[in-house]
Amino acid sequence: MVDDKNKFNKIKYFQEKLETLDEQIMELVSERLSVGDDLTREIFTNNLDLDNNYLVERSFKMDENQDDAIQSFMENLYDICEQRFRYMESKYNSQFASIGNGDAYKFTKEIFNRVLDKEYYHFPCQEKLLENLLYRHNFQGLSIGKPYKTEVLSHLDDMTNQVKEIGEANLVQFYKGRKYGFNTEYYGLMKLFEKKDIEIKGKNIIVLISDESTKIIEYTLSKLHPNFIKIIDINDFEKVDDDFEILINIVETKKLPLLDLSKFRNLETVVDINYNPYFSKLYIDAKANNIKVVNGLYKNIYQVKKSMEILLRRKFEDTYFENIAKDIIKKDINIVLVGMPGAGKTTIGKKLSKLLERKHYDLDKEFKKEYGILSSDFLRYESEDEFRRKEHEIVKKLTRQNGLIISTSGGVVNKDENYYYLKKDSIIFRVDRDLNKLSTKNRPLSEGGIDTLIKMYEDRSEKYDYFTDFVVKNHGDFNRVAYRIKDIFENIDI
Repeated sequence: MVDDKNKFNKIKYFQEKLETLDEQIMELVSERLSVGDDLTREIFTNNLDLDNNYLVERSFKMDENQDDAIQSFMENLYDICEQRFRYMESKYNSQFASIGNGDAYKFTKEIFNRVLDKEYYHFPCQEKLLENLLYRHNFQGLSIGKPYKTEVLSHLDDMTNQVKEIGEANLVQFYKGRKYGFNTEYYGLMKLFEKKDIEIKGKNIIVLISDESTKIIEYTLSKLHPNFIKIIDINDFEKVDDDFEILINIVETKKLPLLDLSKFRNLETVVDINYNPYFSKLYIDAKANNIKVVNGLYKNIYQVKKSMEILLRRKFEDTYFENIAKDIIKKDINIVLVGMPGAGKTTIGKKLSKLLERKHYDLDKEFKKEYGILSSDFLRYESEDEFRRKEHEIVKKLTRQNGLIISTSGGVVNKDENYYYLKKDSIIFRVDRDLNKLSTKNRPLSEGGIDTLIKMYEDRSEKYDYFTDFVVKNHGDFNRVAYRIKDIFENIDI
C-alpha cells in the first residue's frame, strides 16, 4: 500500500513538473514570437533593405548534433515565424492601408478588399510609424485616422483647398513620388445628411464631444447654414436647455453615458456618427422616444466611395457601394428570436441556421453549458430573479459575437438590461403562436394550464412589443416560418 502511494506521488511529481515546464516553454515561445514581430516591424518601418535571410541567420543557430525531436520542434517554430514574417511583409508592402485609432477601418477594409480584390491593412498607433509609412513609396493610398489627421499635413507635398480650410486630411494619395492630401469625411457627412433627409438649414444644433476634434463637423455644418451650432462636452449635457432640434454625437460609443432624451421636447433628429455597434444606446433611446435617428454608417460608405474614386481615378455609382455595404452588414447582424415559451424559437432557429449558414445558439442550452444544470431544473429550486441574472451574463457573452442566430428563452424580456445587448447588433423577430398551441413540457413557469399562459402573456406582451422589430406568426409549419424570417431579413433596408 505504501509502495503504491510512493509510486502515485512520484507520478504526481513528474506531472506537476511537466506542467510547470510547459508553462515556461509557452511563455518563452510567446516571447520569441513577439520579439521576432518587433524585429520585423523595426526593419519595415525604418525602410531597412534586409530580407528574411537576415532574420533566419540571426534567429536560429541550430546544432547539427541536437536531438531530432528538438531539431523538429525548432524547424516547426521557424515555419511559424516564416509565416508571420510573410504576413507582415505583405502588410508593409500593401498598396492600400490605414493608420490610427477607431473601429471604422474594419468596415473600410472589407469594402476595399471586395472592390479591389487586394489586401487592405490597418496599422494601429505607434511612435514615428506615420512618418515611416509616408515615406514608403509602394503605397497607392493611406487612410489617416485619429490622432494623425492634423499631424499628416506637414508631410504632404500638396493638399486640396478643402484640407487647408478644415485643417485635417484623412486620405493621402501617393502619385509620381509625391504625397497629396484629401478630406473625404466632408463628402461622407454631406451624403449622410442628403440620403437620410436631414435638413440642417435654419436648425438649432448641438454637437456632443469629449476629446474629439470638431473641425470636420463644424466645417460641414457651416456650409449648410444652421441657425446656431453649440459644441457641448458630454459631461455638461445635463445642463443643456431644451432649445435645439438636432443632436449630433461624435463621442465614441464606449465613452458615451446613457443619456435621457425624453426631456428635450424640441428634439427632432439624433445623428450618432458611430456605427459600432450598429445600434448604440443613444440610437436605441432615440427610437424609444420616437425621435428620428441615424448612425454614421452611410457617412463611412460614401467616405470610402470618395476615397476610392480619388485613388483609382474613376467614378462609382452610389448603389454599387450601398449594395456592398448592405451585404457586409447583413452578414454581421445577428438574428434574435423572442416569444412565449413553447412558441418554436429553438426549432425555427435551427432551421434558419441551415438556411442562412450561420451558427445557432439557444439560451437554454448555453445556460446548461455555463452552469451545469438545465434551466428547467434550476427554476424548480431557485428564484426566477436569480435565473434571469445568470441568463443575462450569457446574453452579454453571446452578443459579443456577430452573424449569429440566437433563440432566447420566453422570459428574456423580463430583464430590461437584456434589450440593449440583444439589440445592439441584431434584428429581433418575435415568434407568435396561439396560446393553446404552446408546448409546456419541462417548462416550470408555464405549468398550470391555459390560465397560467394567459397571465404570463398579459404580463409580457408590452415587453415583447418593445423588444421586437418584426412579428412572424407560427401556425405549426416551422419550415414556413423560417423561410418567412429569411425573406424579411434579406429584404430589410438597413
